[in-house]
Amino acid sequence: MFRKSIKQLFMIALVSIIPLANAIGDSFWAIDKNGNTLCRLGITATVPEGTSWKPVTGQVLTCIAVGSQNTAWGTAKDGTIYFRQGITAEKPAGVSWLKVDGGLSCIAVGSQNTVWGTAKDKTIYLRQGITAAKPEGTSWLKVAGKLCFIAVGSQDTVWGLQNDGDIFLRQGISPTNATGTKWKKIDGNKVSISVGSQNTVWGTNKLGKVYYRRGITTKLPEGAGWNEVDGTLVRVSVSAQNVVRGIDKNGDIFIRINTSSANPGGKAWKKIDSGFSMIA
Repeated sequence: MFRKSIKQLFMIALVSIIPLANAIGDSFWAIDKNGNTLCRLGITATVPEGTSWKPVTGQVLTCIAVGSQNTAWGTAKDGTIYFRQGITAEKPAGVSWLKVDGGLSCIAVGSQNTVWGTAKDKTIYLRQGITAAKPEGTSWLKVAGKLCFIAVGSQDTVWGLQNDGDIFLRQGISPTNATGTKWKKIDGNKVSISVGSQNTVWGTNKLGKVYYRRGITTKLPEGAGWNEVDGTLVRVSVSAQNVVRGIDKNGDIFIRINTSSANPGGKAWKKIDSGFSMIA
């Protein structure tokens, strides 16, 4: 139904980007076609699609990334990085944007203390010094390798893509080694990828076909292969609760219904809204 290059997706800064997973519940953010950032309200276990949008004002962003513990980050067209301050259960959209040092084209957030990103030249970075007292962190640490896109799961599993669609998984990440040890090439070719919990990875290819990764276990974190599901999307976003959402070439947003551990591919896509350019 549609073709889109890695470069085009990169410009709208995809991002595997993983929504909030605490008292606030499952969180979902998006950027509409006018460049407005919005936070989805009314998301519950019984209404995972939510009920309405709340504008998130202050900056015009091309990429947003929402972590599993009350953290939201974004980047502007010129690479400027922002951290969203004041997110609480009462204020799920936060109160203001704080400018952060550095420059990135793609940013991804896992747990509260884990933020990765890639720069325009494909250099990979990991944010250092993130604490409860200083949630924006202190500096960026360069990580070996080159990627145009990066995705981080709620358990800090890191996957990435190169310009040609090659897929990589970061190995060796642990509480004592946040950067990991090396990149492992994974079979397949994708233009978008998103990670929920450790065992949930979805992606789309250049034809818009949608896949989830099967067979991911602690002993086999790269999984065993890709299973295709119905639908045609430009990108997918998987939350920390493994809620799967997607956006198509027309800017229509969908949620995957009836996904479970027994049926990870779910049953069908349900339309949520239209008029968007990016989801997280």
